[in-house]
Amino acid sequence: MPNDSSRALRHPPCILGACCLPWNEDDTLAESDFRNSVRKLLGGLTRHSYVFGTAGEGHAVTRAQFDRVCRVFREEMSAPDAHPMVGLISLSQLEVLERIEFARGLGFRSFQISLPSWGALTPAETRRFFRDVCGSFQDCQFLHYNLLRTKRLVTPQEYAVLADENPNLVATKNSTADMGRIAGLLHHAPQLTHFFTEAGYAYGSLAGGCGFLVSIASCNFAGARAYYEAGQRRDPDGLWDRQR
Repeated sequence: MPNDSSRALRHPPCILGACCLPWNEDDTLAESDFRNSVRKLLGGLTRHSYVFGTAGEGHAVTRAQFDRVCRVFREEMSAPDAHPMVGLISLSQLEVLERIEFARGLGFRSFQISLPSWGALTPAETRRFFRDVCGSFQDCQFLHYNLLRTKRLVTPQEYAVLADENPNLVATKNSTADMGRIAGLLHHAPQLTHFFTEAGYAYGSLAGGCGFLVSIASCNFAGARAYYEAGQRRDPDGLWDRQR
């Protein structure tokens, strides 16, 4: 059964791959290893990949390290059918804006954002953060990485408001297997493509359709692809077999 075509999704469902960063003993980027891993992911699993997200390096790199990683990633993801995304993790909204401006200058137009986490943002502050970041770069698209490291989770009901207020908010990333939360995301913000990891992807696929954020499945490209395709077909037997 295909996904519900009545949902006018802002971002296509796909496999979204995390490009983790290898480091040398002196804390410099192991550039050849990084390039090789990006090429393998690009050629073997998905054309949609990002840096500075799943492995958490985004909060720890210096500006010089950030700039170098972005330049290398842009070079490796330069094919016309490649879709690179850059993650932004910072306590400072101004730093987020500066890094987007730099990456945008390199040609990136897709970004993964997280809430500043010095303290949990209020609902009003959360709306202001999205308005300031998404509104400052209206030619770009944004995925929100929703995780408790930011001291709060954005609720499905909040996403409904945020999606209405920010047309270039196109997707979310939620590492959850909670069926109620998954159903709430698909119900309240159906225009956003919600990406779930291995534990939640089966539920999201059967509940209405979603994207697949590959984490541990990146060690098995064939298995990851089969799991994703079972979800796009809404094949429960294939999904449960692959999930186990």
